[in-house]
Amino acid sequence: MTTAAEDLRKKAEAARAASKKMAYVSTAVKNAAINAIADGAVARRKEILAANKKDYDTGVANGMGDALLDRLRRKPIEEGRRCRPVLVRL
Repeated sequence: MTTAAEDLRKKAEAARAASKKMAYVSTAVKNAAINAIADGAVARRKEILAANKKDYDTGVANGMGDALLDRLRRKPIEEGRRCRPVLVRL
């Protein structure tokens, strides 16, 4: 069983490797990927918000700190919609 620190280290290493590959990808391809991710998040909005609420409720029940609860309470998909005009310019 891996520890949280080991899991985080593996993810950081994977991100570093991916960033090196992404350096050679065209801006158009990167922009298309960002837009596809945004479209997917908006399309799955209800599912994501339901999972977010479940996490929030679990956090409250387990005494999660206010700063983390606030992040869950903000509804990230709604915030993402405000970013959409920026993505359109990509």
